[in-house]
Amino acid sequence: MPAEFDRGRRIAALIQHEVAVVLSREMRDRRLSMLTVTRVDLSRDHKKADIGVTSMDDPLERQAIISSLAKVSGWIRVQLGRCLHLKVIPTLLFYYDDSVEQGMALSQLIDDLQK
Repeated sequence: MPAEFDRGRRIAALIQHEVAVVLSREMRDRRLSMLTVTRVDLSRDHKKADIGVTSMDDPLERQAIISSLAKVSGWIRVQLGRCLHLKVIPTLLFYYDDSVEQGMALSQLIDDLQK
């Protein structure tokens, strides 16, 4: 059982790296090429990957970014299949990860309390 867990984490790390490479190098849409892949949560059967992305763009653009990623997720999946050589390439589901912004807000609150 622990070996399976480690394999899942390694696959998730590979997916995170390769999705970041595909987004930064092969996307024509500037909004998508400027995204940061923050985390990948892989299901136990490795058939579904929830991918968290973040961006420094306007908060009003988040929904448009996620819908654009949903449209190109099949193409990104094909690109992953070419470089990962896994038996099953997971279905990619993107969501906006606001943990970075929450961390910055908490850090600002702590700084304000210290003053």
